[in-house]
Amino acid sequence: MPDFGLFIVRPPQGRATVAAIHPSRADEARITLKNLRNGGFHVAALTRVSVPSEEPAAAQAQLQGVVNGLFEQALYRPPVEMVW
Repeated sequence: MPDFGLFIVRPPQGRATVAAIHPSRADEARITLKNLRNGGFHVAALTRVSVPSEEPAAAQAQLQGVVNGLFEQALYRPPVEMVW
């Protein structure tokens, strides 16, 4: 079961998305997120989530369900972009 790191990423002008980072890409993603933050993006860690599926499409659906739950009371539920 992979443990995805979830990060909220919002450009200076635009809507937020949630980046779901697969553990195998954590080092690359850390550098990318730092570069985005330095470029004016808002980047914040949300949580870590274990997903029982090893298949990207199924994991995407499960992660979107988790994010919808996290933002249940919000007017905007950000989409999940996976880094697999």
